[in-house]
Amino acid sequence: MTRKIRCAVGVVAGALALAAACARVRPSASGTEAPPDSITNPLADSQRAAVLEYAHRLKFDSLPHGAGDRQRLTTLDPIARRDVLGPLAQVLPERRARGNTWYSLERGRIVARITTDGPYTTLGLPAGVSYVWIDSLRPSDSTSIGRAIVIPEDASVAATRLPVLYWKDPYAGHGREPAARWLYVAGHSEYPWLTCVTNGCCVVGETRRERLAL
Repeated sequence: MTRKIRCAVGVVAGALALAAACARVRPSASGTEAPPDSITNPLADSQRAAVLEYAHRLKFDSLPHGAGDRQRLTTLDPIARRDVLGPLAQVLPERRARGNTWYSLERGRIVARITTDGPYTTLGLPAGVSYVWIDSLRPSDSTSIGRAIVIPEDASVAATRLPVLYWKDPYAGHGREPAARWLYVAGHSEYPWLTCVTNGCCVVGETRRERLAL
């Protein structure tokens, strides 16, 4: 399996060209709604109810015009040493994520929703619905590392902490809307690749840009 996606052009190798994956037409009016002040640690089980209440107020772009991505995720078979197909998963962007600022992503926002028909342990995803929270992202002209938290709808499943790799979108500021894609890296994982702030993209679960061939 040889799929590659590029931030600026959103191309999947061997498939139809996609719209720019970091953004699309029609500008967002403002950023993602801020979480309530009561959410101080989205990893904490004691705050799960407040996090989910916040998530349920948000809007995720599910219209059939390329905002999200739905496909089977891959896992590495350690014996055969090859990628095999795993659960079917859909990732959707929060509709106003394009308007997020650096300050809002330092404080934290939910920027995407993931739905799978089975667990994907590489990213800490159980079957069902999970939300992607990003925080601790610091201003940068090119790349930056932040934190993502995968928060399952099922409160009995613990949230998972993952790294986030940010880099600047050269097409930012041209009236774009948020988008979300699955980014395939052979032998490693499928990573959620998301619009996260006004001028950039985030890959959840990875810190090495060179491995992503972007």
